[in-house]
Amino acid sequence: MKLLHVLHSAPAADYKLTGEIRSAFRAECEVIELYLYKEKPAHFKGEGIFLNSTRNSFAPLSSAKDIAAAIEHEGITHILSERYKPSLLAAIAASRTGIKEVYSIFHGLGEFDRLGRRIAAAFFMKNTRFIGVSDSVRNDLIKSCPAAKEHNSFTILNGIDLAGFHRDLLSKEAARAELGLKTERRIIGCVGRLVSLKGYDSLLTAVSRIPLDFDVAIVGEGRMMDELKKMAADLGLAERVVFTGNVTEAARCFKAFDYFAMPSRKEGFGLAALEAILADVPIVSSDAGGLPEVLGGQGIMHKAGDTDGLTDGLKKLLSLDESELKTYTDGLKKRSESMFSADGMQQNYRNLILGNGNTSELS
Repeated sequence: MKLLHVLHSAPAADYKLTGEIRSAFRAECEVIELYLYKEKPAHFKGEGIFLNSTRNSFAPLSSAKDIAAAIEHEGITHILSERYKPSLLAAIAASRTGIKEVYSIFHGLGEFDRLGRRIAAAFFMKNTRFIGVSDSVRNDLIKSCPAAKEHNSFTILNGIDLAGFHRDLLSKEAARAELGLKTERRIIGCVGRLVSLKGYDSLLTAVSRIPLDFDVAIVGEGRMMDELKKMAADLGLAERVVFTGNVTEAARCFKAFDYFAMPSRKEGFGLAALEAILADVPIVSSDAGGLPEVLGGQGIMHKAGDTDGLTDGLKKLLSLDESELKTYTDGLKKRSESMFSADGMQQNYRNLILGNGNTSELS
């Protein structure tokens, strides 16, 4: 058996989820990666087929033809794709080469909000089986994509290599040195792209309302960097908020934080929240998208976009003593290690895809 894994582009070195998904099949079939775009991130050492696809959404057919040629040349028997454009092109290519089904993973919400995508899906993605990385994503697909139905849409929760994650974690002191943070201050951390959907503006407002002795570390980069820096200064937080910029393999640094905030307005899964939990960092989170599934109803949560609720959640978290914090983090961690392992995720992918659509054994 040969599986073709179709993606936008080669993943960055610190994005391990794609590798964990790929590894699910290594023992049972050959896996060939196909990337739509030629760009390779620094330090990328993997192999695969690199197309010279255009990012123009109105010119997909030549790429579909190239994918079909690769399917026939490599003798592909199964196709797995991730996100909208690779999934659309894979579906078109499969229909031209006699492969009956394409399994497509969707990581975020709103993938089919655009009318053009819904029309394309209705025409070209009838051969697709949709996989959401949370029930929230699966439900969103069924609601918004004409080709996604109850019978052909599934949930496979993201998983983490637990042993590797804990092995790679830096100590608190080393992590703070890596991020350039002060060693003597309590720190609320957050990790992610600096975009509106992540809710960092709401976090800054909430922090400005709490006159306590702590700092905030925002790890990541994005188009809102300058806007958020100005907002922090306007709120009198310039000395308390550190913007680290992009940090390679930021998950190694989670022990730098005394607390973790996940104020997202929209979130398909919430991998950073899971990483914080596994690193024993107490968390306050919104209820956006898949985050309630990650926290399992046990965490300190607030309505997405509710700055007052976020403020109250931070106050509650900051008020917990050492014993209460340990009880809180231990409960979340125990559940997460049982539900979000890479081994469990990989077994679910094998059962679904190599089992010819068998869903009876999905956990």
